[in-house]
Amino acid sequence: MKTPDGFSFIPLHQHTYYQHQARTFSLKAGGFSDCRGVTLMELLTVLAILAVLAGIGGIGILRGMPERRLMSASRELYCALRQAQAQAVARGERVAVTFSPEADEFSMTDSAGNLLSRIKLPGYIDLYEITGDGKTENQYFFNSLGIKTGVSGSVCLRYQKPGYDLRRVQVRSTGSMVIQRSSDNGKTWV
Repeated sequence: MKTPDGFSFIPLHQHTYYQHQARTFSLKAGGFSDCRGVTLMELLTVLAILAVLAGIGGIGILRGMPERRLMSASRELYCALRQAQAQAVARGERVAVTFSPEADEFSMTDSAGNLLSRIKLPGYIDLYEITGDGKTENQYFFNSLGIKTGVSGSVCLRYQKPGYDLRRVQVRSTGSMVIQRSSDNGKTWV
């Protein structure tokens, strides 16, 4: 005897059994019981599919890591420049930010030359281009109003391996700052 959904109905003893595509379920008053489990082949198939999906997801995450690391370093630079700007206003004196591209680090000093902080970039990030007024190469100065002295400039960061976007923190002479990205090796910045 067949039910409307395609199951075969076979009355046996006190239980009612439904058969459909080699699966047998026993229906009792309390719900499903005595159910047949999954086969080893079904279990291995599901595990194989999950392993493939996890591998694809892992590759995607690893590919994006350099970009995230570069963005994190540019944000750290941005925050340090903002901190230098705030220190200049709070102290009522000029604060200098000195960049050392060879060591991939930058430091902040007050007008007396006292070191306020030093930040080393992660080993996989290069501090490779600093632009400004040309007179004070590798140094930015913020006056007591928090304004960068001289003309606008930018500090560019890149990931050590080629093929990744560049990041820069542009500091305008008005004191405003912005993080920008270039995917064409510095020709255009967004």
